[in-house]
Amino acid sequence: MGITYIALFPFDILVRDAEVPPHLVSADEPTIRAYWPHWNEESRGRVLTMVRAATIPAVPGTQFFLVPPLDLRLEVQPTQDARFANAMRLDFSDDAATVEQATLVVQRILRHVRVSTGQWWIGHAHHDGEGLIRAGYKIDSSGTLASRDCVVGMEVETRLGTERVLEPSAFSEACAATAVGTEPPAHWDSFHDAVYFSIHRNDLRRALLDACIACDMAVLHEALRAGRAAGKPERAVRRALSDRDLLKNLRQGLASLFGPHADFSRAQPADYELIRQLWAARGLIAHGQIPTVGTGSRAQLPSRAAAAVMIEAVQRVIRQLERLPG
Repeated sequence: MGITYIALFPFDILVRDAEVPPHLVSADEPTIRAYWPHWNEESRGRVLTMVRAATIPAVPGTQFFLVPPLDLRLEVQPTQDARFANAMRLDFSDDAATVEQATLVVQRILRHVRVSTGQWWIGHAHHDGEGLIRAGYKIDSSGTLASRDCVVGMEVETRLGTERVLEPSAFSEACAATAVGTEPPAHWDSFHDAVYFSIHRNDLRRALLDACIACDMAVLHEALRAGRAAGKPERAVRRALSDRDLLKNLRQGLASLFGPHADFSRAQPADYELIRQLWAARGLIAHGQIPTVGTGSRAQLPSRAAAAVMIEAVQRVIRQLERLPG
């Protein structure tokens, strides 16, 4: 006897429209099989949270009419040969397998899928991309709605530009990695969280912190990996890197280990400048101050667009770090 568990996700995964056989996640007893993610509902689409006029505080005598929410525009859409999935089946050969065991397996698979596809929203309930501000209308001096026209429009940008459809081969690799207990690098978790808080929640404080943490973690992780490949002792790699100065590591530490091409201030000056601004903003946040970018009179609170540019630079730097030594 065995047992099957069905996981339902509060988020969507964009997957290739294909017939994929189940994969072994564990060949030991109990054996575990993971099935290609599927769509649980009959049709895609959820009810958006509406603004209910009756709940809006108002002065006596104010007249309200139906208040529709601001328009939402979702950028992540299925293509002709791709579809959405929000559920996955797991088969255990032992019916004593617990919910906790099944949850752990699903979480591990999803972490690998998130990294391989760049679908940063995986793991976060999406609520269909709803923002904090849901409506805006003109009012008269008494506070009564004066027009049915929205004051502003709202767009929910849900694409970084590097997201990819989950392919059967990537799902196979995720299952194989889960089977042997391999975890994806932790810096990708922080990076994708930074994208989530920047794009989906517009929480720039959290986004900038996570982006900086991701870059810092990636430097050490990839330097240790490249050092092993080059036969460098771990102690020598750690000694060359500062545990307090990301910029020094990108400018001097990596270059001392792997050569001038690893000096990011020279090899990728534009990205290095963006990381410098990110590092400065992180320092202000860590000390309870308002994050700013730029220097002197040009320093300003980073906009959503400015934060996105810095986060994109972090992604490029991590990808370059993955190529060390080169």
